[in-house]
Amino acid sequence: MDALEICNKLRSEASGVATSGIPLDIFPQKMQQMILDLARTENYSIEFTVTSLISAMAAAVGNSCYIRIKGNWITSPILYVILVGRPGVGKTPPLNFAYKPLHDIDTEEHHKFKALKNEYAAIVERNKGKKRTEWESLPPVPVLHKNIMNDFTPEILMRNHDANLRGVAVVVDEIMGLFNTINRYNNSSFVQQMLSAHNGLPVDVSRCNLDCPLRIDYPCIQIVGTIQTGIVHELYDMGFKKNGFLDRFLITCPKGLKIAPWVKVPKQDAAIIERPFRVWKEIIDKAVALPFTEDIFNVLDFSDEAIDIFYDWQNKDIERQNAITDEKMIDSRAAKVPLNTARLALIFQLFRWACDESHKDFVDAESVNAAIRMSDYFEKSYKRMDDLVSTEATDPVKKQVLDSLGNKFVTAEAVKAGADFGFARRTVMYMLKDFCQKNFIIKDKQGNYEKVQK
Repeated sequence: MDALEICNKLRSEASGVATSGIPLDIFPQKMQQMILDLARTENYSIEFTVTSLISAMAAAVGNSCYIRIKGNWITSPILYVILVGRPGVGKTPPLNFAYKPLHDIDTEEHHKFKALKNEYAAIVERNKGKKRTEWESLPPVPVLHKNIMNDFTPEILMRNHDANLRGVAVVVDEIMGLFNTINRYNNSSFVQQMLSAHNGLPVDVSRCNLDCPLRIDYPCIQIVGTIQTGIVHELYDMGFKKNGFLDRFLITCPKGLKIAPWVKVPKQDAAIIERPFRVWKEIIDKAVALPFTEDIFNVLDFSDEAIDIFYDWQNKDIERQNAITDEKMIDSRAAKVPLNTARLALIFQLFRWACDESHKDFVDAESVNAAIRMSDYFEKSYKRMDDLVSTEATDPVKKQVLDSLGNKFVTAEAVKAGADFGFARRTVMYMLKDFCQKNFIIKDKQGNYEKVQK
């Protein structure tokens, strides 16, 4: 254990990382230091920072790298992400930090595009009134390449992706705006396009205002944004849980996160303030420099040890799902977890490569273990968000019945507790089924119930 690792470990303990549940230790030491620096100097939430960095790295890599999950099943790191928290807890600043290097690249590209566009227009103007034989040759029509979009229509999004086949990122502060846009286009195929894009399937766009129909054979679209806890239920109300769109999202919903007090940073720590921005730019620049050629796939395979770990982990979950006899109790989200976890494994391998801690020849066991732990955090975080919505949608009196029961109970105890609140046996049985579906409780094969610890 070197000095930096020891320092990071001590700082993590002092920052209360263990109680948050975020597995900070799975990141390269250089990134751990950067994340802890940002928490100290910028008041950034470690959980929001970690998630934002993963999203931005996925955007920087895009279609330049794929991971082989099994057989011919390969995928680039496509991640849909939502940061959930009360107003003022600092969801947006870490997101802005993570995407700043890509925003800077877009700014440079915009300046280049304007110069080329002006040059093109000047040549067209000079050619006016001249014979065709006297025309100056025109350069190719300038095309703006953007990495990030935050205001768009479905057609503009796909047009931009068509111009930048490496990939695009939809980065929005309040993600409800994006969902409202999708909802407005619900009569079209936009929702299906986003579902297909997450699966890496071809996306077709045919509109009367398009000169030529668009087809993105290998979409790589990142989506990331924030939402306040008080309006999460609107995502459910709009049907995005039911149609499976929300199941694709990685969720960060910290436990009891409060607004952190501002702490003055001593002037002698100026180097610490600057260091995270320099380190992160170096990491993103390496990722952006990864070569991308259309229709040529740079595929990373799992190592033998890594694939054993990944398959064993997945097979345990398959066994758990197969043990569920009531199909209504099966959570459709579980089917999306392996795909997202494989993508996370690719990102962690590239994180370690960019920090000079590993290679990018294949995905090894350390990266797979990191991805599994990160995926576990995201799923627990999702359950916290889901619990927020379920609690709001649950009759308060029925919730009191559940609260009056112990952590473990049987049907007879629930019926008795329900009777104390004036509920008939049949009503209590419906309540228990509803609580199971909302993941408040679980029921074993013997008919015993246990509360789910959030």
